[in-house]
Amino acid sequence: MSTAIRRLQVADSDFQAQLDGLLALGDGRDEALEKTVAEILAAVRTRGDEALLEYTNRFDARSASIEDLEIPRSELESALQQLDPEIKAQLEQASRRIGDYHQHQRQESWTYEDEDGSLLGQKVTALDRVGV
Repeated sequence: MSTAIRRLQVADSDFQAQLDGLLALGDGRDEALEKTVAEILAAVRTRGDEALLEYTNRFDARSASIEDLEIPRSELESALQQLDPEIKAQLEQASRRIGDYHQHQRQESWTYEDEDGSLLGQKVTALDRVGV
């Protein structure tokens, strides 16, 4: 039996209550919880998407593939069309500012040949896309 991933909609009247419920973790430190989180982070660092999918299926009680976790372009485009124009303009401005800032961080590729004829260097390649 497959269970759908729960998606919150910011437009829902009870959005904040739903989000607060999901984020309520209590006030005290839980060493067992911290150890578990550290193990999960280590697994994701070493095994990448394989570990991420394993934990998604385990904690969300589902049997998903990587393709199931990707939001279809049509759904993204629909959400963009429904976005309040003022919020959209603010997000676009933030995106431009972030892009402008990171242009200053760009590194160039370089190579050189050392004294024994070895070609050494660094190739900088931008990522096509990332997940957050």
